[in-house]
This record gives sequence, C-alpha cells and structure tokens, in this order.
Amino acid sequence: MYGNKSSTVILAFAKIKEIYISRFIEVSISKQITNEQKSDLLMGQLDSFDMLIVSDLSRIAHSVAEIITTVNTLVKNGIRFVAIEEEIDLCKNNEDEKSQVMVKMFERLAQIEQKRVAAAKAVEAFAIPKARGRNGGRPRTDPKKLEQAATLYQNSNQTAAEICQAVGIGRRTLFRYLSKLREQTATNDG
Repeated sequence: MYGNKSSTVILAFAKIKEIYISRFIEVSISKQITNEQKSDLLMGQLDSFDMLIVSDLSRIAHSVAEIITTVNTLVKNGIRFVAIEEEIDLCKNNEDEKSQVMVKMFERLAQIEQKRVAAAKAVEAFAIPKARGRNGGRPRTDPKKLEQAATLYQNSNQTAAEICQAVGIGRRTLFRYLSKLREQTATNDG
C-alpha cells in the first residue's frame, strides 16, 4: 500500500472493497530523484501479486510521462495498481476489457512520450553547434577546384577520372557542376 496524507482515503477504500492492508509504503516524489530511482525504491518494496493503492495518480509522479512509466513498470511486474480517484484498477492478468484497454493505452502513451522526448533532445543537440556557427553536414566543394576541373575537362585530353583525381573532387561532383554550367549557359542564351 502507498500512503501519504491520503491514507484515510486508502483505508476507507480498502474497507469498502474488503482489502487487507499489511503495510503502508511512503516514497517521496521529490524532483531531486529520477523516475528510475523512485521506481527502484518502490519496486524494491513490492513483490508480484502485491497491490499498490494510491488516492490519485498525482501521488506517484510529477509528470504524465513519469506516471505512465511507473504504472507500466508496476503492471509488467505483476503488481496490481489502483488509483481511487481516477477509478483505475490494473493488473497484468486482469481479464476485463477496461483494464486491458487502459494498459495498452498507458503503453502507447509511454511510447509517444519517449519519442517526443527523444525528438526534443535531438533538436537541442543540433541547436548547440548551430549556436556556435556550425551547421553540420558535408563541407561544400571548393569552387576554385570545380572551375579548374571544368576547364581541364573542356580543354584537355584527360579523362574525367584523371581530372577528378588530380584536382581532388569526385566524378559525380564534376558532372553535376558541368550540368549546372550548361543550364546557366542555356538560360543566359535564351
């Protein structure tokens, strides 16, 4: 059982449902400890087939993501989870459709939250170098090398491969540049 200042609500619920309470567990949900640490503290005191009763979902975590993660961990470990105010009663082997739907919904919401957090971290990871003036990606080919390679290609008997190797650019880069030159010439002539 999970007790806080809401222990009277939990005791009243247990009396109505004829549930025997062997002990109250108090785990602080301070923002200073991570959700994994809190979950480990809680799971260290619970066994499969135990029941965790809270007066409301806000008693187990601060954010929706933490609530989802904690509830999923409990259910996957065979611990029955009850949130009185929200009328949630979940366990891994629960047969009723409402519980199955809620477990699946919690799992899906957890996946969505993980993707959202990962995307936010990726955006943040790209923002730091960008703020320092680094845009990332492959560096552009030196325009002087492109001009030199185009001149050699048009005015020498060397093959494209020989020219590219001598100048230090790729063949695809050379032909892409020559194509752009032809388009510019056609646009200027037309």
